Amino acid sequence: MTVSFKKFSRVAAPFALSAFSATSVLADVTADQVWDNMQTYAKVNGYAIDADPVYSDGTLTLTNFQLQSMTDSDAGSFLMRWNDFALVEQPDGTVKIVVPPSLDISVEIEDPDAGEISVQMTETFKDTEFVASGDPDDLTFSVQAGEVGMTLNKVVIDGDAVLPPNSNIRFTFKDILSTSNVSGIVEHMVTSNLRAAVLEIDGSIEVEEGERFNFTGAADNLTTSSIVRMPNGADLSDLADALARGYQASGAITADKRNMTVAVVSPSGDMTFEVGTGPSQLTYAMSEKGLEFEGRSSDMQMSSQLASLPFPIDVTLGGSSVSFNMPVTVSETAQPYGFGFGLNQLEISDVIWGLFDPNATLDRSPMTVEIELGGTAVLGADIFDPKFLADEDLDDLNFGEFKVAAIKKLFIQALGGSISAEGSFELDNSDYDTFDGFPRPEGTAQISFEGVNGVIDGLIAAGLVPQEQAMGGRMMLGLFTRPVGDDKMVTDIEIDEKAHVYANGQRLR
Repeated sequence: MTVSFKKFSRVAAPFALSAFSATSVLADVTADQVWDNMQTYAKVNGYAIDADPVYSDGTLTLTNFQLQSMTDSDAGSFLMRWNDFALVEQPDGTVKIVVPPSLDISVEIEDPDAGEISVQMTETFKDTEFVASGDPDDLTFSVQAGEVGMTLNKVVIDGDAVLPPNSNIRFTFKDILSTSNVSGIVEHMVTSNLRAAVLEIDGSIEVEEGERFNFTGAADNLTTSSIVRMPNGADLSDLADALARGYQASGAITADKRNMTVAVVSPSGDMTFEVGTGPSQLTYAMSEKGLEFEGRSSDMQMSSQLASLPFPIDVTLGGSSVSFNMPVTVSETAQPYGFGFGLNQLEISDVIWGLFDPNATLDRSPMTVEIELGGTAVLGADIFDPKFLADEDLDDLNFGEFKVAAIKKLFIQALGGSISAEGSFELDNSDYDTFDGFPRPEGTAQISFEGVNGVIDGLIAAGLVPQEQAMGGRMMLGLFTRPVGDDKMVTDIEIDEKAHVYANGQRLR
């Protein structure tokens, strides 16, 4: 099932808009002005809000509320409905948003690729107070809630139930404090902050009779923050155009600790999986300058008990990370890109080690993998351009050119040895023949080895590598490396302007 970014944005934006609808209803304005504000903001984002407003004694009640996309039929359609709610003007000049204790939400999507999609949800509120204050050009919305829950009741795609009967998924936020500020006339600036003492997730999915997935999880001290700059005329359904007009978004999500437990009940045997982490953080940013993302977690513990094994599988991880950045718009000058990945201080239990190293011959020190790649590139098309994303004949598309490819960091440490590398190469995009379909590189790299002979000795002693194969490996190391210390070796790689390849000055190509 393929859904283009344009279609995805048509689906995702209304959920953000439904939250913003509340944040837009900020005072010192009348209830009618608030309603006008909601409709204007929806139109900017390519949607139309419809309802039957009834005003009486300072209260504007909105019935038959729905949000629908304003789009061409070939791009699909979106329709969301939810219960009545009211905007109540207060004597102190604020506006109170009154919602029922339980809110039924239904979503209907028609997509040319995915077919008809129907989603039904229930949102519940306990001890909740929505208050809006300020003036039309600088509005602040505050939420205090003891508990807000969201239950996914039904998901149907093209007539097939994705969420089986007798199944449920529920998200619950507890002890919530949230503020959002919307300011500006020529452009909107939306600044939002939220803190929840805990986010709980629980559910049960019946795969077939007698087989069920049960899961529970929690994130403690969950916080989110975001800043969005929305120029007038920007339409998020056409993200490329919105970015060109100056749309920007950035934010962060943090949690003190997280945990998740999944239990599989099956006639063939039960299984459990448990994951826990310490502090974690996710940050993101998007603008005409590019797209950035970074996620980090620490103090991870993973454990599983399989029906086929008489012992648990336990793994701990000191930390993990993933990051990337990339250009998103056409530019005549090169723009930076990058990717990073890390697993630090990975340890597995002695029970697992014992399966292939019963005599504890190998070094069982924590293992680490760190990778950081980067460089520059010139894009030939805006990656969020709907025309670009809708074209399925990718061979005819002008993606652009990589100008520089760099290994900023490569470090692998395991079994008492390590390998590290760094280097950078300029790419000649006029020559795809010399290296058979790859732009001709020119530059240098250095690869360092430490403790590798000790690792080979351990593998031989453990019976995992035959002596004759190990000898071949040592010979290859001797040919392409030079010693720089006790069980320390280095290889210097160079590719010159004539496409000659050298290792430690020895020509290989």
